Amino acid sequence: MKIEYIISHNPLKHRELKKYAGFFILSGVLLLSILIPPFHEGRFTVCLFKNIFGIPSPGCGMTRAFLYLGHGDVYEAISLNPNSLLVFLIVIILWLNEIIKMIREKEVKIQLTKREKFLIYFVSVGLMMAGWFYNLFINPYV
Repeated sequence: MKIEYIISHNPLKHRELKKYAGFFILSGVLLLSILIPPFHEGRFTVCLFKNIFGIPSPGCGMTRAFLYLGHGDVYEAISLNPNSLLVFLIVIILWLNEIIKMIREKEVKIQLTKREKFLIYFVSVGLMMAGWFYNLFINPYV
């Protein structure tokens, strides 16, 4: 694995909103997860998959899990969706990358070998399937 800094060349420098869009979107997600009080029982579902097919998707419970993570309750978040902690950490890493891009005008880029990419894909699919199994057969909240 090789990590390097890439200098961002944004040809649309006059469009500041576009330049900072990723930061504002990710900041909004993190801020809302802190501001909105967490809850278990959903009044409605925003999951398109569940609304169409009637069964929970691998991502069901993720929104409510983010609310629990925003309030520091890791156990409840994992009980809603076991992959929520990993996804929340990825959002934080992407947010930090946006801050680096704004301050230093550099982007962190990770270059992986084919074997490392395959391993990440394999583990990701495995985690997604395990989360889906949990949502289908064990999770009482979806």
